[in-house]
Amino acid sequence: MTITLNGNTIDITAPCTIAEYRRRIGKTNIPLMVKLNGTFITEKDHEQAALQDGDVLTMVLFMGGG
Repeated sequence: MTITLNGNTIDITAPCTIAEYRRRIGKTNIPLMVKLNGTFITEKDHEQAALQDGDVLTMVLFMGGG
């Protein structure tokens, strides 16, 4: 299936949740802000949030500072 990730079109193997995609790319141990089709998805919901063909996914590294 094809999704748009941070403005880039990519092909991924279905079925896939946000959590599974994060495992595939090795981004499980860093805090990310995630939007799926314009809706923020909390980290506790990543396991249930299934990606579909044509979805728009935005993943942004969350950084704090002072």
